[in-house]
Amino acid sequence: MEARFSQIFTDAQSTGHVDYQDWCFVMTSLAKPKQLSWQANYLANQVVKAIRLGQVSVSDFSAM
Repeated sequence: MEARFSQIFTDAQSTGHVDYQDWCFVMTSLAKPKQLSWQANYLANQVVKAIRLGQVSVSDFSAM
């Protein structure tokens, strides 16, 4: 699971975007924090923080 969060975080930093499906995965995972390792929790929160600060946007809202 850490690998997926790491990939989402790396992609977000390099492209400035998070895919909508990845965003849903992050938010669903954060809703169950006891199931996450501290590394996965940290990376997920870094993605959320970057989005809140406007450094990263969520793309592909058409999937809604």
